[in-house]
Amino acid sequence: MAKNTNEFEREIIFYGVVLNVQYYFEQGEDQTYDYPGSPDMVEIYKVSVGDDSQCIYELLSNHMVTQLENELINIHNNEY
Repeated sequence: MAKNTNEFEREIIFYGVVLNVQYYFEQGEDQTYDYPGSPDMVEIYKVSVGDDSQCIYELLSNHMVTQLENELINIHNNEY
């Protein structure tokens, strides 16, 4: 199966824990005079601790997932 060009994998430190995050990133659209635009979007589909392959996504609270998504958007926009 071909890899989606919007699919990324990144290792980040989140609350002092090294996480390996796999996610989709969708670039937002700019605002025009007749279109309000859209924000950048991250959809996380796997989170594991370090080199472990066990997914812990379901163990994270909604608040933590939102923070992690926002952090990934910031990192992604600063690097690309």
